[in-house]
Amino acid sequence: MQDKAFNLLHEPWIVVLNGEGMTETVSLLTALERAHEFVGLAGELPTQDVTILRLLLAALYGTFVREDIHGNHKTIRTSQEALERWLSLWKLGRFPTGPIQRYLGTYIERFYLFHPKHPFYQVAFPEPPQDTDGKEISFTWKYACELAGDVAESGNVPRLFAGRRDTNKLSFAEAARWLLYTHAFGVAPAGSPGNKRVIKGYGLPWLSQLGIIWATGDNLFETLMFNFVLLDQRDNPWPVGDMYWEAHEELTADTIKDIAFHPPRSPAELYTMQFRRIRLQREERGVTGYELWSGIVPDFRDAFYEPMTVWRKKDNTLPKKHSSEKQMWRDFAAIFSEEDGAELPGVVRWIHTLQSEGGVQLPLIRFHTAGVNYTKNTAIEHVFADSLKINAGLLSELGEAWIPRISNLLKITDKSVRLLDTLASDLAKASGDSDGPGRRAGEAIGRAAKAEAYFKLDMPFRSWLAGIDPSKTDKTEAEQSWRYLVQRVLQEIGEEMVYRAGNKAMVGRWVLRRNMREPEHFSASAALAKFRNGLHKMLKGGLIYERAKHGRSNKEGDAKENHPPIDARP
Repeated sequence: MQDKAFNLLHEPWIVVLNGEGMTETVSLLTALERAHEFVGLAGELPTQDVTILRLLLAALYGTFVREDIHGNHKTIRTSQEALERWLSLWKLGRFPTGPIQRYLGTYIERFYLFHPKHPFYQVAFPEPPQDTDGKEISFTWKYACELAGDVAESGNVPRLFAGRRDTNKLSFAEAARWLLYTHAFGVAPAGSPGNKRVIKGYGLPWLSQLGIIWATGDNLFETLMFNFVLLDQRDNPWPVGDMYWEAHEELTADTIKDIAFHPPRSPAELYTMQFRRIRLQREERGVTGYELWSGIVPDFRDAFYEPMTVWRKKDNTLPKKHSSEKQMWRDFAAIFSEEDGAELPGVVRWIHTLQSEGGVQLPLIRFHTAGVNYTKNTAIEHVFADSLKINAGLLSELGEAWIPRISNLLKITDKSVRLLDTLASDLAKASGDSDGPGRRAGEAIGRAAKAEAYFKLDMPFRSWLAGIDPSKTDKTEAEQSWRYLVQRVLQEIGEEMVYRAGNKAMVGRWVLRRNMREPEHFSASAALAKFRNGLHKMLKGGLIYERAKHGRSNKEGDAKENHPPIDARP
């Protein structure tokens, strides 16, 4: 039996960035009560920050879905009441301390990191659990380094950077942060149990399989408010639900054997679900490891109680995971558009509702994504994150005409970038290479050229997008300016590829391709002309726009005009 220790409501464990640009470690109550003073969360990893953000949101759901800002018991019943409750908090500019302290204080016993009966986000057995045949169910022992996501070592092989001196013991504050992280991003169980009776087969936890997205504001209060989604995808209030600390589940052997997913009724329930059944072990003032007993197998089909994911539509609607190799802006359509019948992320839809129904005027807003890449689901390969700043007006009725236009423009951009593949192949053939089984001539050069193109377009697009104000910006002019920039960047890359191909490619050669009767001549000049023509057809209007802007002649097809060089910086 463990003595009570380290209550998360009052002990400092959440890392925040203050107004002076310094980090502080504060308690859960302080993080909420002074949220308007803090810039944001500043933990070891962005994926850790989002797990703590969701815990703070669960506390807000438990408080302000049931009570108003004055502490009066008024459960939200209608969409209008939901908007009014949100607006009352927004106008206040901070979270009122009374209702929060009263609500969380009711469950103070459930917030001890160490507790004989209810350790926070953990399991505790008075006696070793036994299966129906009387055999004892066992746990898998994990060391402290396997709990910490910024170390996450497997044996002696470091999976991520090790930024701490002692990887064998975590402070209680560190252990609390990584405990939440493990429920969200912990690896799947691995290894042979030997003669032990252990529970397996539950795979990766919830957040690891999402296309996580959240919004941030100028301070932690605004960030929490932007993600405090009070209506579902049909604009109905969420059921109140029961947070983890409100439940009174009897812990038995059947509990840890049950790895099935029982759908929650609301984000509040989801945000506090235990996707790992574990127990921390401590020595003096540090955590040395934990017991892993079992977990839950997530079911993501039509899981619209999750507001913080991008979706994709198949037979069911499922989360669309982010790619670490793809910038966030390239998924603009998936995030901000309802193309192909997919749902908008709940947080994006909510911000649209706040502006169109609640009359909230928001300036620029930043959306964040994050994810974890795994090796065979049993080891963390690396963590990645990205963000994108947009004018919030794009998510209002005024901006509705812009979203499909930008989405289409990015499709054209992708098709234009893919022309570099064809150019690389044609240059490779001109130099003596040929297509082979399962490979295309110049394939590696084409991949490198496309990566360079997206790198050079990255900052310009972010700047271009942030500069769009739906109330002022001319759609046609903005679109043509982007087409021109894409054409100039890709043309420069193409010309550099031709230069690097050398004299042999300039001379070229005849190639008899499969299913062709006559050989075809490949040369650098022909490849470049074909590439320029393809760009012109794909991006028509870009160069015309630039000529008109600077009073130049309107001679189409002159791809070698003396335009000023593109600066790929914003």
